[in-house]
Amino acid sequence: MRLTSWQQICLYVATDAVLNVASRTLQIYCTWYFVKLLFDQSALGSILLATSIASLVLLPFWGVMAERVKKSHILTIAALLSVLASVISILAAHIFKSANANYHLLISLMFSGVVSSSATAALYPLGTPLLPEITDQEAEIHKGMRLKSSMFFINLLLGPTLAGLAIGRVGGNAALILSAVSAVIGLFLS
Repeated sequence: MRLTSWQQICLYVATDAVLNVASRTLQIYCTWYFVKLLFDQSALGSILLATSIASLVLLPFWGVMAERVKKSHILTIAALLSVLASVISILAAHIFKSANANYHLLISLMFSGVVSSSATAALYPLGTPLLPEITDQEAEIHKGMRLKSSMFFINLLLGPTLAGLAIGRVGGNAALILSAVSAVIGLFLS
């Protein structure tokens, strides 16, 4: 069954949304882990710095790639990177769960944060340029732009809220699972 152009736009926005939720829940997990378990604010600063610098450095690269490669392929690459970041985090949390391996877990989560940040950086240049690739109808492009803009703010609230609820109700690893599930759904939708 072929999707209409509006359905394709909604699918793109949904994919973008769940990938951003995956990234934000992973960030909240890392924050929670460093503050609660490591009692080390400098480690928290390190992970936030690593992920921010990765986004800053990779954003121009993804912008150029968005001009040269089919944008739907970049969406799939971003989804794969998001899944990879979740898998790295889950494996690191499982392998390095002993108290003696905190340094190794810190390095693993920093790497995972950089990969997740790379996925998020890949999504930014797709914002509205992907819409004309889906349809040439101006009215649908404008509706898609409004939907995409509103989802940006919902993502800012939804990811941290879901992660906070998961951590508060079940524990820190629930945020990792939520991140992984969101990333896999994003990959499936892409």
